[in-house]
Amino acid sequence: MSMRFAVQPCQAEGRGLLRAFGRARQLPKQQYSIEDLRLNKIEPEKLLAPNDESLNRVRNILQGAAAAGLGALAWTSGFDMGRVVGTLAAATFVLVADQVANMGGGEALVVDTFGRLLDSK
Repeated sequence: MSMRFAVQPCQAEGRGLLRAFGRARQLPKQQYSIEDLRLNKIEPEKLLAPNDESLNRVRNILQGAAAAGLGALAWTSGFDMGRVVGTLAAATFVLVADQVANMGGGEALVVDTFGRLLDSK
């Protein structure tokens, strides 16, 4: 079955359906120096993965909302520092446990979900 999926693009390219298929300039895998890249007119920054900053605004909004929630908890509890510090410690524990156990998957899920809700176009 996987052979069929590998052959289909090659057959489509042979019929002229994929005009740009296989036309990219290929670079063999090896360590290139900056001088080698410049000599071959290759821009090294184009070989790097782009930096995705699309969810930074959403993450900042969520951090502000969490800080506002902690402030509201402090206000409604009459500034009972035991409750505020306990809530802050519990939230920190949950975030650290998510980073260790899920490599930040829970945080990524929350940020991505709110990103889709806030930036729905």
